[in-house]
Amino acid sequence: MEPGELIRSALTRAMEVYRDLARKGTASQRVRRGSFGDMAMVADLMCEEAIMRELARSLDLRRCTVVAEESGIINAESEQELVVLIDPVDGSTNMRRGMRHFGAGIAIASSSKFRDVFAAGVLDFVSGELVLATEDNVVLPEGSKGPSNVEDLRESVVTLDFRAAKRGPRDVERYLRLVRALKHVRNLGSSLVELEQIALGVLDAYVCITPEMRVFDIVPGMYVLKKLGCPLWTGDGDPEELELVTRNRYPLIAASNRTLLQRILEEIS
Repeated sequence: MEPGELIRSALTRAMEVYRDLARKGTASQRVRRGSFGDMAMVADLMCEEAIMRELARSLDLRRCTVVAEESGIINAESEQELVVLIDPVDGSTNMRRGMRHFGAGIAIASSSKFRDVFAAGVLDFVSGELVLATEDNVVLPEGSKGPSNVEDLRESVVTLDFRAAKRGPRDVERYLRLVRALKHVRNLGSSLVELEQIALGVLDAYVCITPEMRVFDIVPGMYVLKKLGCPLWTGDGDPEELELVTRNRYPLIAASNRTLLQRILEEIS
């Protein structure tokens, strides 16, 4: 199966598993802490298992390094053929509280660097909207207009991670400067869905100025946006060199166009 279709199949199966659990009323039951420290619910665990099982139909996961939110980093001790990132439910708190923004993401790479990602997808579990990218193609939902051309900060709709406000004085000031420059600020509570919304032209930028994001929280959406020509910022380093097999957290700014990204960076510099 082609990588894009494999990702589509795995994400679709995860959504089916979630919806079945939701009908039974068990999706949001808390189970245990996942490998990265967050409380895992039944849907987190069952959706991750479903994704792994679907991927294993075409990939030998024993020859892959897998970085998954609940299972952790698997097969990292030796060089593997592929790196697979899995976020089975991004926005678990939204899911538990009945809010509408949560979904899943998968990315596959030929090395442990972002530059070597060659397929990724994000699926919104509520709307069913899927964005999918491979080396040769980007698939958006029918009728999607793609990333916007909004360049004015005051006109842009920006989703902003609030956690910078909890850090030191310098980060708080950078954060507040940007807030003052913006008119339309949002936070949907799911980074993958928010990045997907940039691809669809619904949001204009995603901003997390401090290192809060784990690789599976962002890389599937980052790759889709990269293939659409959207600029990315990950702090001092080149986004292409972002390490995938890690527990580190990263900042991220993703914008629909380079002018908007530059104007955001001017406010936080």
